[in-house]
Amino acid sequence: MIEMDDGHPELQLPESRVLIVITGGTICMRKSADGLVPARGFLKAGLAPRPVFNDGSYPEPLEIVIDDKGTRKAVQSLRTPVSTYERRVRYCVLEFEKLLDSSSIDSTGWDQIAQTVQRNYQLFDGFVILHGTDSLAYTSSALSFMFHNLGKPVILTGSQAPMMNLQTDAQDNLLNSLIIAGHFMIPEVCLFFNFKLFRGNRATKVSAEDFDAFGSPNLPPLATISSTRTNVLWHRVHRSTDLRPFTIQTNLDTAHVACLRVFPGITPAMVDAVLHLEGLKGLVLETFGAGNTPGGPDSAMTRCLADAVKRGIVIVNVTQCLSGSVSALYAPGAFLGRAGVVFGQDLTSEAALTKLAYLLALPEATPEEVAKRMSVSLRGELTETTRTHFEHPSRSGVLTPELSSLTALGYAVQKGDLQATKDIIRGEPRWLLNDADYQMNSPVHLAATSPNVEILRDFLAQGASVHLRNRSGNTPLFLAAAAGLPDHVQTLIDAGAHLHSDEAYCAGLRCLISPSPAIEPQPTPPNPRRRTPPEPLRLGLACVLYSPSTLPKVALPAASPKSLSDPESPTPRLISTDTRMQRTVVTINSNGRQSASFIRVAAALGWQVRAQMRDLNGIVARELSGLENVTVFIGALEDKKFLDDLFRSAQCAFINTTHWGDEVAIGRSLADAAKKAGIQHYIYSSMPDHSVFGNGWKALPLWAPKFTVEQYVRQIGLQSTFVYCGIYHNNFTGLDFPLFRMEHQYDGSFVWQAPFHPDQPLPWLDSEHDIGPAIFQLFKEGPRKWNGKRVPLAFASMTPREVCKAFSTGLRRPVRYKRGPIMINVPTPTGYREHLAALEYTLGERGAPYFGPDLEPDVPAVSLELWEGNRSMEEYAQEVFPVEEAANGLTWMEEVETPRREIEIDFEQINC
Repeated sequence: MIEMDDGHPELQLPESRVLIVITGGTICMRKSADGLVPARGFLKAGLAPRPVFNDGSYPEPLEIVIDDKGTRKAVQSLRTPVSTYERRVRYCVLEFEKLLDSSSIDSTGWDQIAQTVQRNYQLFDGFVILHGTDSLAYTSSALSFMFHNLGKPVILTGSQAPMMNLQTDAQDNLLNSLIIAGHFMIPEVCLFFNFKLFRGNRATKVSAEDFDAFGSPNLPPLATISSTRTNVLWHRVHRSTDLRPFTIQTNLDTAHVACLRVFPGITPAMVDAVLHLEGLKGLVLETFGAGNTPGGPDSAMTRCLADAVKRGIVIVNVTQCLSGSVSALYAPGAFLGRAGVVFGQDLTSEAALTKLAYLLALPEATPEEVAKRMSVSLRGELTETTRTHFEHPSRSGVLTPELSSLTALGYAVQKGDLQATKDIIRGEPRWLLNDADYQMNSPVHLAATSPNVEILRDFLAQGASVHLRNRSGNTPLFLAAAAGLPDHVQTLIDAGAHLHSDEAYCAGLRCLISPSPAIEPQPTPPNPRRRTPPEPLRLGLACVLYSPSTLPKVALPAASPKSLSDPESPTPRLISTDTRMQRTVVTINSNGRQSASFIRVAAALGWQVRAQMRDLNGIVARELSGLENVTVFIGALEDKKFLDDLFRSAQCAFINTTHWGDEVAIGRSLADAAKKAGIQHYIYSSMPDHSVFGNGWKALPLWAPKFTVEQYVRQIGLQSTFVYCGIYHNNFTGLDFPLFRMEHQYDGSFVWQAPFHPDQPLPWLDSEHDIGPAIFQLFKEGPRKWNGKRVPLAFASMTPREVCKAFSTGLRRPVRYKRGPIMINVPTPTGYREHLAALEYTLGERGAPYFGPDLEPDVPAVSLELWEGNRSMEEYAQEVFPVEEAANGLTWMEEVETPRREIEIDFEQINC
């Protein structure tokens, strides 16, 4: 038996993810005293014991979204053995709370299925829907119309006998559906039964008992299963050429459509009675042969149908025969056409009825528009006899081998030669865009890094899939992002692309590319066997986040070399420029460190920023005023009319009040103006009032007013979040204000003197690098998750000893900590001296937690959930501190660096 450890090649095989949605049906039933009844626990009882469904590997939990609120739930998953295609499928099960009776299903049940797929669309590569067979063809047809721009396989299946029966088709139907959904990017709603994959809107039930229960008389199967392989007819696969993301249309109008089967002897009065049903908007008329009906005396049948059409009822003519199409070949059919009856071509009755219900439910649908679209193929449901079909001319000589064509296409893509790619694709009788090279790179993978984005657009316009993954498990979007090509990234996003969950996890990211405000990301349980992507790919992803080509005019704080190269260090998240998340946000005191950090991020990502400043003096003010998407408002915060203008038409606000002026009065005015303007999410930078905790702790004079403002914001009912910022790394620079200044010594070393105990944990963050991304993530996740909560912003909890050790490592110089009183030898702003005295007593002598006892346990976990690309203390000391010191006129960094071996420090000897 092979030991499956982390080094075994088996674990490096690609792994797809599929969600099995159990709606009900015979397949998951069990025998009871009263006959077959639905049974829960299908994964555990029906799949886990079977080796073909479970390879016995680590049962990695997968997240699924279970309701409209975006609630996520971690559920057990299983994994199939290695397939013929050297791939595994990991899957989990979502069981409906109330299992549906397929014979009683209606549009409400279809909505439930569609919404389940939509909520989980970005989490899985494919979907398998278990469903009863009675109405399976109706549901597969309905879903095919409800899904717009579908880019992944959705396969419906069921069985004629339960999974637990000895003689059953359940195992074959489910296993093969799972294999196809996890291996082949067939972007259609399909129906699988008895080793055949049908287009969902072409299938119909042909037997009540046989295992070969479904057929597709007017379209061959899209795929068939043999003993050695899955044979896919790729040229028949329908692909959306509309470059838009996946959406759904719910509420099909099944209550106002009907289906009537004509028979010998049917009278016009019978038909007319149906056509006068209250509220009827559409009728599917199942006719004889090629579309004929009894004419009746004096063509009374035709007249009653024509009258109904004039009343706005859409009537669709389909044949009762299993195969064939309706036409005007015979006189009775021609008469129906002249009466306004729509020829449904070779539509099945199931597809005709559900398509009619779908079109009638569209906004501003008119009878004329519905009738017109009923005879046009929307999802490959009918054969358009009037459409000119392209046929490749016969060619003499030997056909170019597949690999040669793909290689030639690859070279054309690499050169950016659009015309050459068009010639190669149109000169090849197969659908070349579905092929892949030896690394499983499809032409879309190649085009994702092409110098010519028009090649990518052309491929997508022909229906090429954006969801295929190569042998490394990467999507085209991942490659485009890694290559730093923003136009390619946006083109793929517009076509519905998103990072696969494996890519986001392995790169240390939580992807924000296609945000769904209804879904709140939750931490994924770690998988000890998960692979990490190659280092160059991780590095490339991090670089594209902040490259000048991606973010013009803005120099976002780039992640440090350590955080990119150290596999134990988190990598920054990928923040999206998705316009669906763009908003208008208000900031105040905008040239301060907190606001400026946020403005740089928000503006670079397409948000409109209304930035209040008192004037444009200073480097930061001039920088921010020159950024794209930033509008500067010069004015005083005491002016209430100015505040009304500032907040008008904005949706969000990040507010950081200061002690310049009456902070409490200004804070209340800001909250009132935000409330009046209807601000949807108000993030306020607050701090604790330590006096409320008792223990003899004193309030810090510059913090207590913020806490008072926080209480007022809570009282007036704003949807708000309160961030408490830790100690800035940047406070160590050579400024005049005491407390955190690193004092340069004559021997080249540094001393930090402060009143804290050397082993007292303190919260730290880099204000300019880390506040902006964290605040942006709070806005993205929204008040649904964060309303009313306090968030401690600090990315490390370090004692003064640990801080000095990190500084020493970064600077390659000795750094000592000296516990002592705060020495104030320079003029300070009003209230600052009193603030430092209270800080020295409360945090120094009494050792009170910096944020208070309630928030201290959340440091740094909460912040790291928001932003994983933070700059560490050591990185700050090495990369930023010398630059800031030089900007302040100091020259110590010009001295000869002390050799590393001479600066080893015994940190137990730090002065206390």
